[in-house]
Amino acid sequence: MRNEEVSTDYVIIAEAINSIRVEAVTTNIRAGLQFVPTGNFSIIENIAGGLLESEEVWITVTDHHFTEMQIAQGFNWAITQGDLEITTPRVGTPAVGGVWAGGQARNIIFEVTTASTVASRIDFTNVQIRLAAMVPHSTEGYDILVWGPAVARNVEWVQQWELGGSWVNENEFLRQADAIQDGNVNPRDLFTRLGFYAHYLTAGAGFAMGLVDEIVTISAGNITVGGQNLAFDADRFGVPHVNADGVGVLPARLSLSVLFGADPMDAELFIWDAATSTIFVDPEGHDIQMTVGSNVMRVGGAPRNMLDGGGNPTVAYVDPALERMFVPTRAIAEAVGFDVQWDAATATVTLIPPNLQ
Repeated sequence: MRNEEVSTDYVIIAEAINSIRVEAVTTNIRAGLQFVPTGNFSIIENIAGGLLESEEVWITVTDHHFTEMQIAQGFNWAITQGDLEITTPRVGTPAVGGVWAGGQARNIIFEVTTASTVASRIDFTNVQIRLAAMVPHSTEGYDILVWGPAVARNVEWVQQWELGGSWVNENEFLRQADAIQDGNVNPRDLFTRLGFYAHYLTAGAGFAMGLVDEIVTISAGNITVGGQNLAFDADRFGVPHVNADGVGVLPARLSLSVLFGADPMDAELFIWDAATSTIFVDPEGHDIQMTVGSNVMRVGGAPRNMLDGGGNPTVAYVDPALERMFVPTRAIAEAVGFDVQWDAATATVTLIPPNLQ
């Protein structure tokens, strides 16, 4: 018997490709509690029918830990190539639950009414986002992510989630989902959801600051900005409440976020002087000082009496049980220009920013 070398010729007749891709104009901004303008982005079909008919597309922004990001209404969109037809994109939450759906997130959502016969392109412009949590998790920036049942090869993942996928058994779930998606998983996202993504914002951890420009409501244990619940760590900061004197108070550090969209742990903006029991808050140059037990605060160096709605003196104080400093909500909000309204029936404070007065 002799050895013979056998060669085989073959022809590639098909090659698997991603159904869509995402392209984004990357901008260097820091997200905060105010909506800030970001870059434009596009969803581009690599093949005709890359977005499946009668199914939804979900677009969100992820900070690589959660999708605690909110997209504002008012963006512009247009189909600039192909014959794809979709419903008018809206802002909402996908019809799947848990951390995978983004919790506090507000996504762009639309349905494919007629699948394309020619690969199509959707352009989004005038997009604005903000954080829905007090502390951003990102150290590398943020990604725009396109996912949902209309994204070809994303359907099986959504079905699997609905059959019981959970972050509790995250590793096995992601392993199976990764196999379904042929490895198309965002590697930078701790609680990864499957889809197609592009790097969007390059700024790392940190807040965009500026006086919050939407209506804020504060009640026992709850804060909303622009009608959306604001997530915060109650164990770490404490919660807003009405104290024994009937005065609405805020945890001192949270006042940075609620009024200025600032990071409550920023050591350059919030300084505690233990020797004088005084806090120094300096976001946007407002230079606010409050001393425990005193009903006089200083704003820009000028003294200002701290009064409740009835004209009675109020003070900042430390709750010894919680070891947290609390400040009168009305005093600090009025000092920087908010109109303060109190609803006794619901024990709710409403703060109207200067731009809406």
